[in-house]
Amino acid sequence: MEANAEGVADRMAFGHVTRFASALARPFDSFDESAWSSASLPPREMRNLSASPYFGSAVRAVAMRTVVGSDFNLPATTVRAMAGTAEGRLVLGLVSAPVEEIEQIGLLVAAAVLHRAVLHTTVKTERQRVQLALGPTAFVVATQEAPVLYPALAMPEAPDILRALLPASMDEPQVRRGFVGFGLAQLLPLAGAGAPMIARLVQRHLPPDFDLSLNGRMPELDRDLIVKLIRRRVPSWSAIIG
Repeated sequence: MEANAEGVADRMAFGHVTRFASALARPFDSFDESAWSSASLPPREMRNLSASPYFGSAVRAVAMRTVVGSDFNLPATTVRAMAGTAEGRLVLGLVSAPVEEIEQIGLLVAAAVLHRAVLHTTVKTERQRVQLALGPTAFVVATQEAPVLYPALAMPEAPDILRALLPASMDEPQVRRGFVGFGLAQLLPLAGAGAPMIARLVQRHLPPDFDLSLNGRMPELDRDLIVKLIRRRVPSWSAIIG
């Protein structure tokens, strides 16, 4: 029985490594146009050339080098180690998942981490801005679920972070993207040794107006609680996380 469980885990990890490698091999499908476009060749022409039997592989290789950068270093052993844990699989999934799903995950994590500050927001206009930015599901997480199910995720500096995410000069979509970027920034350390390179790939998978470099990060996020949150609120990712 134990050997069978290990076999299933190995197959799951192999599947994640394969999907990750496939995402890197398909830069035009996996990453935002801004991450691979060339100043010397319009994006449409690059896409057309990538389908050529003569130039396709060379064009894809150039695009991939543009995405990852010349200093990219993510050993296969690190990727395999990530694929062997639930939190690692969660972060690997961010490299190739649909942007809409990534946004949802970022908002959920931001809601859980900032829930104490959200609960203490008494100014009506600020609370409404937070509610609009998070959306109904993540706002419920911040105001009802997190205080009961994920209290350990509360960030001590949450009030200051929340204020920084709500500048008066930003409109609702900008504020929402700020919350998404902040939430994703909390997840990236779960990649362990691969965090810097994975962060680069996730940032380039997203449109350029998402910022994953915001100040304020939990020193050690409770991995089990994060996995529990995503499994509960994004059921389609249960198969990804395992």
